[in-house]
Amino acid sequence: YSANKSLGGGVILDSIHELDYICWLFDYPAKIFCFKDKLSNLEIDVEDTAEILFKMEDIIAEIHLDYLERSHRRNCEIIGEKGTILMDLIKKKVRIYNATNKEWTEYLDHEKDINYTYVDEIQHFFDCIDKKRTPTSDISNGIETLRIALAANESSRLGRIIGL
Repeated sequence: YSANKSLGGGVILDSIHELDYICWLFDYPAKIFCFKDKLSNLEIDVEDTAEILFKMEDIIAEIHLDYLERSHRRNCEIIGEKGTILMDLIKKKVRIYNATNKEWTEYLDHEKDINYTYVDEIQHFFDCIDKKRTPTSDISNGIETLRIALAANESSRLGRIIGL
């Protein structure tokens, strides 16, 4: 499905969880702008690269998505006045720079295999059904994230900022 427009493919919809976590960390954007294109020789009829800019109330965020990267990377960088946070979601490593004391602190999680995130997710799903627990992310979150992804596609098509 990822390679076919008719099946809902493309790097933006395929990597929609990146949009999820930006919104989870910083709230939903008020405006969005996107460049997307098919830049590779991959035999697909959808975009393989996208740069998406988000404007929230008091921050600007950017997401780079692509099918081209050959190494397995998934990173997040947050830069603020008081410091920087670098997250490597594959290596489960977080580095925090404190601008006051000009020192880095590193946190590394050796405890859990990355596959446990999927096991935990499935367990949470069953707990919601069996124990009537409230989902950590409900359907309204999914709808809003899809609306943002579709706005990114529309922004690229129109070549302008989209208000949300």
